Amino acid sequence: MTNNGMKESLLLEIDKRVSDKVLEPTNAELLKKLILAADDDNEAMMIAALGTTYKKTGFHFDKRLERLSNDIRYFKKNEALSFHTDDSKPTHKLIIGDNYEALQNLLIEYKGRVDVIYIDPPYGKDSMGEFAQTNYENAITRDNLLSMLYPRLMLAKQLLAESGVIFCSIDDRNQAYIKCLFDEVFLEKTSFQTLFGGNKVVAKPIVVIWPIIVNMLLLIKKHH
Repeated sequence: MTNNGMKESLLLEIDKRVSDKVLEPTNAELLKKLILAADDDNEAMMIAALGTTYKKTGFHFDKRLERLSNDIRYFKKNEALSFHTDDSKPTHKLIIGDNYEALQNLLIEYKGRVDVIYIDPPYGKDSMGEFAQTNYENAITRDNLLSMLYPRLMLAKQLLAESGVIFCSIDDRNQAYIKCLFDEVFLEKTSFQTLFGGNKVVAKPIVVIWPIIVNMLLLIKKHH
């Protein structure tokens, strides 16, 4: 199943790469034809990803194909767990399931209407614990992390309102790579802020020693 908005977004991004002299026009035209002929959104995104290696910045990762279904699995409301107490207050939704499928379901009702998105991806192998289950058999290498995030960010971008923002929590080892991926999807000029946090900072004369693990929070706007 395809989303026309997704294909249109990918085609515009291909044109942007040509104007930025990242892609040759002939290569871009071939990519656009393949995107238009794609059977589903995931296939279209994987085709577009073939043209995302920016030689001028050196950003490159080995793209891993995730086992995603071609169909949208529509989530059904669990009436037994649902409750409503006050009509004057907002109604919230708790979605339990794969985040890719959750984003597809949210797009049906909330495309272009979400003001804030916060994501907290796994930082590395087994970072979620030994019982964590993923599509990569819990081998979250950096290539897998970036490959997993790319299609989800493309869906999240469609969810955001024109003035919407997206936050991403990440550690210092992966921050630079995640930042490049966000620049790829949302464009570099939309990057707004990087916030740093950690247990403590040990200060000495002139030299500041950061703790081994420093958490960072990226703030990206949909549009500049």
